[in-house]
Amino acid sequence: MALRWRRLLDDPAFFATAGAGDIGARVAEALLACIQEEGDLGAACEEALRLKPAMATVHRAVAAARSPDPPGALADYLRRAREALPELARHGAALIPEGARVLVHSRSRAVLAVLREAVAQGRRPSAWVTTGWPLGEGRDMAADLRDAGVPVTLVPDAALAVAATRTSLALVGADAVLPDGSVVNKVGTHLLALAARTAGVPLYVCAETLKFWPEDAGAAGPPGEDGDPAELQPPPGVACWNPLFERVPAHLVTALVTEDGVRHPARPRTAEGNGT
Repeated sequence: MALRWRRLLDDPAFFATAGAGDIGARVAEALLACIQEEGDLGAACEEALRLKPAMATVHRAVAAARSPDPPGALADYLRRAREALPELARHGAALIPEGARVLVHSRSRAVLAVLREAVAQGRRPSAWVTTGWPLGEGRDMAADLRDAGVPVTLVPDAALAVAATRTSLALVGADAVLPDGSVVNKVGTHLLALAARTAGVPLYVCAETLKFWPEDAGAAGPPGEDGDPAELQPPPGVACWNPLFERVPAHLVTALVTEDGVRHPARPRTAEGNGT
């Protein structure tokens, strides 16, 4: 049987559809297991970066594994990841009016936590969730929200613009928040941001500070990442381009919601070292 750390990383379905927060925690758990099993930690770090090079959480987990005290740093990462969500959810729920219809794109445990908290506070939100074609992570998110007691309507990705005109606000997660306040997230998020701006509804990005892009990961930000062209089901003889992520400029984001509070997107880091 394969070692536990290898099993944690060798899970294509999980890494294809899970959000950045869950993926970062999975990587940290795998690297901690690699240490405990006396595996090749360097190889495990490289494999994690190969799997998700655009996610700040993965870079931070790998940085923890490469620190002078890998077990302690990884345990601290997991603690921060665990403790951040309840605080983020509290700040985010305060932004949701009673009875609001919320537009959601892609799968995000931070967005899920915010809407779950809004339900707990009696705000009675509902959600319209895009399907997330081609892998359908939006369907998974819809099921998560349903199970959290949120009434959900699934809408096609192509309906983003019209959906924005029929919702109260938009909530998305993030794979990375860059120093200039721009946000990297699933392709389609930029379209959602433009649609929200046109419709006059706010767009809130829910992101733990662990998703702030680390400076030592490269000033240019995350590299581009493409999915398998076959996921688009092309007819024979037709080329495909299947980008996974895109950058949303800060001026299209109403605010960032973190565990430390609600921040202006042009000032994502409000204190030296915070989120780095």
